[in-house]
Amino acid sequence: MSDRTQTFHVNGTSSDQLPVSCSLSQGSSAGPVEFIAYTEDVSEVLNRHGVQHHLYADDKQAYVNTPVSDVPAARATLEGCISDVSD
Repeated sequence: MSDRTQTFHVNGTSSDQLPVSCSLSQGSSAGPVEFIAYTEDVSEVLNRHGVQHHLYADDKQAYVNTPVSDVPAARATLEGCISDVSD
């Protein structure tokens, strides 16, 4: 689990190899447990901000429903939530 790299492939073009400092190898038996542990914390942060969300594999979607008149407040809510998830 050390000295690992990853390469990105997009439209037939590959990136240079980049070092991987965290995460688990695909197919790892610990992967599902680690995923649940990680997403549980993310869900708690999103819920604390009142942000609706969907989590699936490596995809996270966070959103709020708001009338056009409240877009600035919704944006502030999402920005604060994203900042807390990042922390």
